[in-house]
Amino acid sequence: GLTSPEDGSRAWNLPWHLGPLKLALDTAISDSIEAQQQLPDTSDAMWKIERMIRREIRRMAIESWPTSWRTQCLNDDLKTKVLERATESAYLAATTIKHLRDPLEWLSLGELLQLTENPKIGRLGLESAQWRQFRNQVMPIRNRLAHMRTLYPDDKTNAVKWRRVLESRLPKS
Repeated sequence: GLTSPEDGSRAWNLPWHLGPLKLALDTAISDSIEAQQQLPDTSDAMWKIERMIRREIRRMAIESWPTSWRTQCLNDDLKTKVLERATESAYLAATTIKHLRDPLEWLSLGELLQLTENPKIGRLGLESAQWRQFRNQVMPIRNRLAHMRTLYPDDKTNAVKWRRVLESRLPKS
């Protein structure tokens, strides 16, 4: 029913059936509450990706600023955001970033990636072009997971691929 004969070839019937098809698809997707099969592997890979990056940035920050890494690795804007996030959730009495065990724990993946532009932290073994590819492929997956959206068919493959890339480039703890 999606095509019909027309002048010796086939033509799409979609314009006539597009409205009902969209409504049926909308209902089917909205009613879906079961986790997708690829969710566990995708989540696991994304968890490891973010934790490896966070660990390596922390290691580089401590190496670069041994006693003041908590305050030196973040710019003023991030210091304010981190302190606000931490005091709202876990560090109620904190008045400065120095009171936090690890300010990097309060950064999103995007904010962590901004830190790789600091020469004292560095690219963590990846070239700029690779970080661009990483951002283009991994950040959308991270956002879909964070907002409980339907994963794309290649999300698991991309997440696992980037986890392996980071495992091969970053030092083991």
